[in-house]
Amino acid sequence: MLKVNGKALNLEEATKDNGDIHLSEYQFGLEKLKEMFDYPKKSIRLVYPKIRIKPDPDNRGKTIKPNSCPILMEASVPGVKGLERWIYYETERFDKNSNLIHEPRRKSFNGHLVLNERNIDLAFFLIFKSSWCENGYRIKRKSDGKFGIEPYVSKDYYFAIENKKKEAAEKVNNEALVIKCKHFIYNELANDFDSLKKLAKAYGVADVNDLSMEQTQVALIAQIEEDQLRSKEEFRGWKRFLELRKDNPETDVLACINDGLEYHVIRYDAFKKVWVFIDGTDNKKHDLICKVPPANYKAPEKVLCEHLLDNKDNYELLKMGIEEAKKRPVNI
Repeated sequence: MLKVNGKALNLEEATKDNGDIHLSEYQFGLEKLKEMFDYPKKSIRLVYPKIRIKPDPDNRGKTIKPNSCPILMEASVPGVKGLERWIYYETERFDKNSNLIHEPRRKSFNGHLVLNERNIDLAFFLIFKSSWCENGYRIKRKSDGKFGIEPYVSKDYYFAIENKKKEAAEKVNNEALVIKCKHFIYNELANDFDSLKKLAKAYGVADVNDLSMEQTQVALIAQIEEDQLRSKEEFRGWKRFLELRKDNPETDVLACINDGLEYHVIRYDAFKKVWVFIDGTDNKKHDLICKVPPANYKAPEKVLCEHLLDNKDNYELLKMGIEEAKKRPVNI
């Protein structure tokens, strides 16, 4: 059952032209569910969103099941006449203080919930009104009085609508992305060691100058896969690598930064949040390159890259410092 601003909706009377705007909205929502998911002929399954599923570091290929979470059966959403309070409930009662209580106030979600013809009102509430659905929707009334829907974006997700067709298409595209990247690394770059090293440095692989071609290929793929395990976005590591290009100025700068760190020409001061040049004769003398703002504390290399792209003088100083450092005798 559903209530809007304290008024119970008689869902059996839900039609487009009955004069009740909320019942008309409910009817429109059911038609959209039928159009998008063939509901209720086919059930809608709610599952954990991918962002809540963490890889198991001790068991490669397996995941850690998230804890169950309570989903509030109340939602305040913008309506035609301002903010509306929607409630899904199955029973109602009065407490000892004569306050009306709707039950359940929360539903426990443990990663799997089937919505079928027996809980159509719950499906409408969770997909169109709840703020905890990753890929939910909002029903909007247009200027001509007709209803329309638009995707709803929320910062926090507890559940998502399962879409196996979309997931299969994404899996095919993502697997093709991995194959494309590996083919590029193992085959296309096999005859271009300099470009391979530059891309590996730009991606952040350490000590590339001491590696053979095969070692560089293995180290680069290992670095991408390691980043992938840490990333919340699926296949982000491979996508990031694909963004790097041999003729991309940003790739050149990132590779130069990697060399600058390896040859001790520059250093990131994690305490002061600044990038500095290091004097080759006295490591105590540091000249400021740029500061890292709080919003970029987790990606200081990105800040330095943008700075060097805009500041050609410092970029040239960095490249000169690297060339001079290469001429220094190596301490064994």
